[in-house]
Amino acid sequence: MLYSDEDKIPSTPGYPDKMVDVSDIPLQHGLSHPTWKQPPLDGSLCISEIQDWCSETNAEHELFRYVTGEGKVRSIRWGEGGMAFHRAARITLKYIHEEEQNKGARVLGILANADTYTYFALMAGIMRAGHTAFPISTRNSDIAVGHLVRTSNVKYLFVSKDHAMQTLAHAACKRLSNEGYEVRIVPMPTFAELYEGDGELFEPLPSMKRPSGSQTGMILHSSGSTAFPKPIHLTQRIMLQWARLPYFGEADMCGEILSSHSLPMFHAMGAILVMWTASTGLIMSSFAPVDPPVVPTPERVFEEAVATDSTLIFCVPAFIEFWSRDAARVERLKQFKSVIFAGAPMTKSVGDVLIEQGVALVPFYGGTEFGCVTTFLAKGPERDGWEWFRLSRHVKPAFIAQEGRDDVFELVCVDCDSHTPAVLNFVVDGDQAYATSDLLVRHPSNPDLWRVFGRADDQIMHSTGEKTNPGPLEAIICRDPRISHAVMFGRGKFHAGVIVQPKPGHEIDPHNGEDLAIFRNEIWPTIEKANDFAPTHSRIFKEMIIAANQNKPFPLTAKGTPRRHVVIQDYEQEIEDAYAAVRDSSQTGLEPPASWTLKDSESFVKNVVDSVLKQKVDYEDDFFQNGCDSLEATWIRNTVLHALRTSKIRTQDIPYNFVYEHPTVRSLARFLAETAGTVSVSGASIVEAMESMTRTYSQNFPEHGPVTPDPGDEHILLTGSTGGFGSYILAELLALPSVSRVYAVNRKNQKSDKSLDERQRAVLEERGLNTDILDSKKLVLLEGDTASVNLGLPRDTIVEIRSSVTCIIHNAWRVDFNVSLQSMEPTVRGTRNLIDLALSSPHASPPRFLFISSLSVYRNWTEGMAPEKAIVNPQTAVGSGYSESKWVAEKVLEICASATSLEPTIIRVGQLSGGPNGSWNTAEWVPALVKSSQTMGCLPDVTGSVSWLPSHLAAQALVEMRKSSAPYLHLAHPKAVPWSRIFQAFAEKLGIQLTPYRNWLANLESHAKADSQVELEIPALRILGFFRAGDKEQSTGEGEAMGFPTLATDEAVKETPVLLRLEGLGKNDVDKWVQYWRQVQFLS
Repeated sequence: MLYSDEDKIPSTPGYPDKMVDVSDIPLQHGLSHPTWKQPPLDGSLCISEIQDWCSETNAEHELFRYVTGEGKVRSIRWGEGGMAFHRAARITLKYIHEEEQNKGARVLGILANADTYTYFALMAGIMRAGHTAFPISTRNSDIAVGHLVRTSNVKYLFVSKDHAMQTLAHAACKRLSNEGYEVRIVPMPTFAELYEGDGELFEPLPSMKRPSGSQTGMILHSSGSTAFPKPIHLTQRIMLQWARLPYFGEADMCGEILSSHSLPMFHAMGAILVMWTASTGLIMSSFAPVDPPVVPTPERVFEEAVATDSTLIFCVPAFIEFWSRDAARVERLKQFKSVIFAGAPMTKSVGDVLIEQGVALVPFYGGTEFGCVTTFLAKGPERDGWEWFRLSRHVKPAFIAQEGRDDVFELVCVDCDSHTPAVLNFVVDGDQAYATSDLLVRHPSNPDLWRVFGRADDQIMHSTGEKTNPGPLEAIICRDPRISHAVMFGRGKFHAGVIVQPKPGHEIDPHNGEDLAIFRNEIWPTIEKANDFAPTHSRIFKEMIIAANQNKPFPLTAKGTPRRHVVIQDYEQEIEDAYAAVRDSSQTGLEPPASWTLKDSESFVKNVVDSVLKQKVDYEDDFFQNGCDSLEATWIRNTVLHALRTSKIRTQDIPYNFVYEHPTVRSLARFLAETAGTVSVSGASIVEAMESMTRTYSQNFPEHGPVTPDPGDEHILLTGSTGGFGSYILAELLALPSVSRVYAVNRKNQKSDKSLDERQRAVLEERGLNTDILDSKKLVLLEGDTASVNLGLPRDTIVEIRSSVTCIIHNAWRVDFNVSLQSMEPTVRGTRNLIDLALSSPHASPPRFLFISSLSVYRNWTEGMAPEKAIVNPQTAVGSGYSESKWVAEKVLEICASATSLEPTIIRVGQLSGGPNGSWNTAEWVPALVKSSQTMGCLPDVTGSVSWLPSHLAAQALVEMRKSSAPYLHLAHPKAVPWSRIFQAFAEKLGIQLTPYRNWLANLESHAKADSQVELEIPALRILGFFRAGDKEQSTGEGEAMGFPTLATDEAVKETPVLLRLEGLGKNDVDKWVQYWRQVQFLS
């Protein structure tokens, strides 16, 4: 059954290509605006010519705006934008061979992490050069990228310089090259290249040859959620129709500022702005043009939209739902003229509350294949319901009725003068059309209003924007002999579930919890097969299985298949109940251990983690590095808590984030054993283990047998050069004329397929160091393992090192404060192996041996300033496997020094801060504190001082220490400054206030039981225990803040001129750190 709405379509013939003349449409844009004149939209100019027209006629009209790093609003006007587009066009033409220029339009792909303005200009520039722009999603696999490139005949691919895109592009092109298809990768232009040229020297391109209406100007692609993504060709005619769309709307968009911070330019929602800005005078706001570009988060998008004075905001519903939890943000949302959402359904209860409070929610609906088909821009929410929309007057719709529902129809878009779908797959009364597969439901009382009901092809759109294709999964589930039918659900929800109808003889009472649990367990192997097939976001957890009620059987079609939408409507309450229950549910099918000994706890935790993650993890594997997301962390947490409660063990005092604090099987099991009281946490047994390990690795040191004189030049063995601090040490060593060779030994990264050279290059780039040092003839990069025989190196290599090395700098150590001493044993073994290597040297003196220890060995020190001496009492270091293992290694070296000719220097490193470019690892406690404080709106004011040492200066000092004969040195800033000086600078930079530490900690604690997603914005929650322990007021105000020991540096200062010349930290340092954190999208 099909009908159409032709009476709403303007029929004025246009010029050329039967275009509708927008001058006949009542709504005009910017007729009285002082800097805007409406461009010709009658078809006499193509989009690129309209952009040229705007850059000349509307040169002073604003095109883009953003907030600079100094907090000022910067505008880019059409005159500047036009020059940028032409510069991009010239760059495009530079790469295309001259003989190809005369063969018609070429397709140039863009695969880039780039800022909005650079991306926009390149798209516009490619088209201005007379060619076709194809922005490709950075979320594609290399196989998908290769498919898109080949099927669209892309010969040139603009790729950003970041490692991720370079790797993706080269992998795709390598596949294509193996198939005989060659693509040239060219560098993505920078913002500076396009926008910061000398305007007086600018030379525009000559007038372009006008393309025909049927020529492709831009290619976008489908999401590829059910198969390979498909290229969608937008002709010049279609692009002009998209540009005209706002003229069929209800609100003048000229001069309005649209927050497009969350819109990727490779998506139709972003690409359409290339047309709208030129046709209406709309202004785009986005993030500042930094490299790498800012990653949009709900908080960043909101803050930047406000800071740019945006009047409209366009984003996915998940962002709006995040903002809805904060009353202050809701109050500010009310000031936007429209809050436009698209890409997924919004939770009705959230929308209802926002509308009630005065937020102007406006739905946007469309598709890459057919463009936007809602009235845009609507003057506001519909009175009959905010979730309903009107189809735009430029669309010629037809509707296919759905069996069993007189109010649900599949939308079909019929080709007409004002709207041409990019894909035509259907015919209506002899006219070409596009059947969207989208089901719309008509409003019960207003026939002009519609909302999206679902998909004719049953695709489920989750609140995250991810999609589940239920068909194949349901087919797998229905293979179970107990199941007759299965219907998946999850539209607008975080994850999916399934309703199953048991076969006769297997029916149960779904209200009987015991029967339901048994049934779920029986069919679970089949569900696991479906989960093996499904992407992560489509997996079904046991508690999301709903058994159909015998009194409410599935209604079936004539073909005997469930009428999906009727079933979901019938089971609406059960579905909502399941989602409500899952928040507190767990993998209840896993029995708690018979006892909570360490061994039984490890077995139990491993079963839980393997079950939830659907893969086998090793005892020391980090859950989150193995794909664990916040939802799965919640399942692990709840399963563990359920088991503890079943065992009658108190759980009230267990921190909310204990899975994050103990992210390995072994560390989590130990935590549970300690909670259950089967493992002592007093430290007594740990001290015994530390002393025992010390004895193990202090036996039978080899005797040094010199046979050759000491060499005149230096050959240095450095471990851990791919770490942040290690990279600075490497750079310092290679710069020394006296150093002839540096052997940089690093472990293989089991979780990455990157080569050692790639890993070293990446960390050098991140730290702002010159990657040319990798070409130094002095450098030998080696992949090995200090804990293995011969350091895991080939025999001829270890022989070369033994015979030449004059200094060993042992910097590598596993940084994991959650694991036990036993888990750190390989690091101690590695230290002993390096000792043996040093003592086997044929030189007159063993190599100098610098061991990089940590201030953490003083974690329980209570006797004032920590001296540069040996620590006799192991209890001083008890508290984590990290500090305990460092103490053991120190002790082994101390014993070795007394028994052999080796003279090691143990260097205890304090808190290191950012390098010369401000780079400071965002996983550390200070960055976590700052980001969390920005989210919470306050910074902690702590009594005491900080002696943080910039990493690059610490590396310089350490390299100077290689000549020292002192047994112990401390590497910390000798000129400590008050905590308040640093954090007042942070407060001024971030625009937030200081508050007493206990108030700040209470604020942090108040978020501890919030949704786990909040940890993305308040990462301090992941180390909440650390901040609780930091609640130690210094009585005199002279000690190190946060309860850290104050390291004496008298001996170190004598040995190292670098430390002697240092100035105290201050505002300039804070500025660098914040700038870096913003650059890597850690801070907003």
